[in-house]
Amino acid sequence: MSNAQLGIMSCRKGAYITTIGENKADCFYIIRSGSVRVTREIDIKGESKSIVLKPGDFFGVVSTMSHHPHIDTAQAIEDTKIITVKKDQFQFLIQNNTAVAMNIINGFSKRVRVLNKELVRKSGISKQEIGPETLYSSAEVYIKSNRYNEAYFLYNKYISESSNSENIKKAKLRMERLKPYAKSQIALQGDTSFVRHYPKDCMIFGEGQKGTELYILQKGQVKITKIVENKEIILAILKAGDMFGEMALLEDKPRSASAISYENADLMVISRSNFKKMVSEQPQIVTKLTILLADRIWGTTKLIENANISDYVGRLYDWLSVELEKMNVPLNTKESAKFNFGIKELINIVGIPRDKVDESLVELYKNHKISEKDGKLHSSDVSEIRSQCAYYRKMDRIKKNRI
Repeated sequence: MSNAQLGIMSCRKGAYITTIGENKADCFYIIRSGSVRVTREIDIKGESKSIVLKPGDFFGVVSTMSHHPHIDTAQAIEDTKIITVKKDQFQFLIQNNTAVAMNIINGFSKRVRVLNKELVRKSGISKQEIGPETLYSSAEVYIKSNRYNEAYFLYNKYISESSNSENIKKAKLRMERLKPYAKSQIALQGDTSFVRHYPKDCMIFGEGQKGTELYILQKGQVKITKIVENKEIILAILKAGDMFGEMALLEDKPRSASAISYENADLMVISRSNFKKMVSEQPQIVTKLTILLADRIWGTTKLIENANISDYVGRLYDWLSVELEKMNVPLNTKESAKFNFGIKELINIVGIPRDKVDESLVELYKNHKISEKDGKLHSSDVSEIRSQCAYYRKMDRIKKNRI
């Protein structure tokens, strides 16, 4: 890797390099010499809020690649020299140094797992174990809904991944009955091509299935779903250019959700066996993966920060502020903004208990600059959201300092 295209920055002992909440980052850093202390705002069980980084370590990548404000503070412990890498230089960096790319991606995937675990702990929800039996139970839901392609796929994967002989026999019997009605799904079996075509309503992978591939949607739409209380819940609808399925490939863990073609879809498939080769030969794809993981880390960090706010109304204002940041709406202006969700979705996101919903909404709607129109939340003055968010955060800090 040549430093000619990258920057070099010298920092004196005690100098701040990044600060939490600092406006959108334009570069990240690799330590060349010296050491840097990185401090996070959120508490993660079993982790220190502060870590010391040495030569070869990197920081600031999440905020730079996701194009969001910094989520940690970095300070030089001693006189330090740092390599600066701008977002548009990332492809050059990984193309010339595969080890750096893999270090960043593996670090990101581990961070996503740690943050997801902490978010589950904060929410107080017991996380259901995902595995082969998830495939069978999901198949049972789809067959009852006359969704034969999905049911056939899940039964087939269950047979290959489960050791439950009783349910395997049932799955085989059901597959035989489904064959005449799942021809489009059956036709996809054994397809290992680099680019694959999925007709509408065919399953790409199922929740609980072992994962060895990630996908880039080239044409059409794909929906990401989970079965919750015997109902299919749509988590996201992906469009051309979107990437999905990356976590199972990176971590060798079961799929945490299902992917189904929402309309006829063409997918580029990246397997675990050719992933490292792709890092050096197709840096644009690795850059896209890094941006995806960085955005996920930033968003999950914000959810954990939100869960730490004790006042439920404060949580509502805080998440509206986060969404405005995602929408690139400046919070210091008095312009209006329309959100792409309603009050019910907001309540679910921030996790307000049922017995606290009514009083929280009464308090929120005392602010006449916030309303709901056609099922979508609307703010007539985004600066009001910022000021309310700052107020509730300040009051939360005062309350916790008294304890």
